[in-house]
Amino acid sequence: MENQIIKEMSFEDYMHIKDDLQKKYDDFWNQSILKSELENPYSKYYVLKEDKDILGFGGFIDTAQDMEITNIVIRKDCRGKGYGDFLLKFLINEIKKIYNQKKDVYQRIISLEVNEINKIAINLYEKNGFEEDGRRKKYYENRYDAIIMSKKV
Repeated sequence: MENQIIKEMSFEDYMHIKDDLQKKYDDFWNQSILKSELENPYSKYYVLKEDKDILGFGGFIDTAQDMEITNIVIRKDCRGKGYGDFLLKFLINEIKKIYNQKKDVYQRIISLEVNEINKIAINLYEKNGFEEDGRRKKYYENRYDAIIMSKKV
């Protein structure tokens, strides 16, 4: 990834993608969910950019028990180029930095949920050391299970 940078998502970045969020990026999250995540003091979001062009974004939340990756989204026309892996590795490193600053953490775990039909994402997470811990039955569209995965760091 030579020409790409990852930086903390700004409100300006949000405004740039909000109208195209469901069409170009992901149909799971809408504008209001992403905006509320950006406003949440326990969440951190980052954008993957090439020049001023936003290729994707991802984030995590610091829960009381662990760090949870809430979303990794690559623009539909940019998928299959390794950007998801690049962004995931960045998020893992950012989470490690936060854990290293905390003195009272019992377990250093990153968790996430993924739709059971999203085989590409599941493979990406497994490749990066995540393992299945359980499932939430019919979580997505009251039809597909959410696979709960985690990784110790």
